[in-house]
Amino acid sequence: MQFARVLIVNAGLQVFASSILGFVMLLPMQPWSPALFQRIPSRKALMPIHLDLYMLAFMQALAALGLIHVGVPELAWLATAFLVFGGWANTLPYVFRIFKINAFVLGPGGGARQWIAASISGISSTVIVLAWGIFVASWLSK
Repeated sequence: MQFARVLIVNAGLQVFASSILGFVMLLPMQPWSPALFQRIPSRKALMPIHLDLYMLAFMQALAALGLIHVGVPELAWLATAFLVFGGWANTLPYVFRIFKINAFVLGPGGGARQWIAASISGISSTVIVLAWGIFVASWLSK
C-alpha cells in the first residue's frame, strides 16, 4: 500500500497548504493587520487556488481509498506520480493569473510565458485524466 500512503501524505500536504492559504486570505481583512498584508493578492484571486488544492487533495484521498479497498493496478506507480504532479501543477493557472498570465488558453499571440504556462496547465489536466483512467480501468476489471 505504498502508493496509497504517498497519495494520503500528499493529500494531507495539500490540505495543509490550502488551510494556510485560507488563513493568509483573512489577514488583509483584519483591522490590526500591517500595511504589508494589504499587498497580498485579493481573496478573489487566491480563492480558486485554495479550493483547487482541497479538491485535488480529496481526489488523491479517494484514489488512495480505492487502492486500499479495490486493488492496486499494475501501473499504480505511474498513476500515483501523475496524481501527485497534477495535484500541485493543476493549481498553477490560477497562480499565473495573479501575474497576468492566462494559462487557460494555449494559442497564438500569448508569448512564451503564456505558452509555457498553458502547456503546464494542459499537461497537468491530462495526467490527472490518465491517472484516473488507469485506476478506473483496473478497478472495473477486478
